[in-house]
Amino acid sequence: MVLEKLKIEKAVLGGFSMGSAVTLHFVTKYKGAHISKLAVFGATGPSWKQREGYPYGIIDQGAADLIQQTKTSRQQLVAGFGKGFAGQEGGLSHESLNWLESINLDASPPVRIESTGFD
Repeated sequence: MVLEKLKIEKAVLGGFSMGSAVTLHFVTKYKGAHISKLAVFGATGPSWKQREGYPYGIIDQGAADLIQQTKTSRQQLVAGFGKGFAGQEGGLSHESLNWLESINLDASPPVRIESTGFD
């Protein structure tokens, strides 16, 4: 584990959006070792998708649609997500939206699909 290797104790771990699911996974996997505090912002964890005992998120068809959009019209999908970050359309500057879109478009499509846990 990185924190152990670097001899870091009492780290504060934070995650935004899908990063929140990653931080939760990390804390669970290593039983909170080396972590003193955990902060999640705009959390998507534990799941984006509805399932038994978890009525939140999107249904299977919605997940399938997002996967299809990732494969066929990724720019449009990313642009749509970017508009929602500010809580209302027009809440982020055009430059900020372009920056968020460029980050998302640089990510590998297969990795994006795998990281959602949709399939």
